[in-house]
Amino acid sequence: MADAVAQLGRDGRLRHVRDETYLLWRYRDPLHEYRFLVQETDRLRGYLVLQAHRAEPERGIRIVDWEATTPETRMDLLRAALEWGRFADLIVWTATLPSEAEGPLTALGFVPTSSGSPLRGVATTMIRPAGRAPAGADPILEGRRLLDPASWDMRMIYSMAG
Repeated sequence: MADAVAQLGRDGRLRHVRDETYLLWRYRDPLHEYRFLVQETDRLRGYLVLQAHRAEPERGIRIVDWEATTPETRMDLLRAALEWGRFADLIVWTATLPSEAEGPLTALGFVPTSSGSPLRGVATTMIRPAGRAPAGADPILEGRRLLDPASWDMRMIYSMAG
């Protein structure tokens, strides 16, 4: 998976480093159980990671990470997960998915949800300047505005939810 991430490259957004060390550590989480779907030919073309909470299975199944070399491969992986799992509910964060995923998700029956709280279930990043910044200054890193959600590649696997 780390090789696939490295081959795909970055789109410029800020994100976790997903190297072999990070992935091995992250998927050893004792609170969750993970299933990995992959599509490969001579190399890994994509993967989808499903997660279930061990002690609270009623939380449902979540897609915590999802990468693919093409939009078609991305949707093939999702269709395989839906056919294989026959899940009552399948949860995915869509805020930072590629825009081409929105239509197919809707066609497959996914609907937006709300948990009632404006922050619960929403990818949130808290930022505090380490030095003295002018009042009202927008913090910037690598040319990206840190307060702009579009500057971040947020995935459930990076969060306490994943």
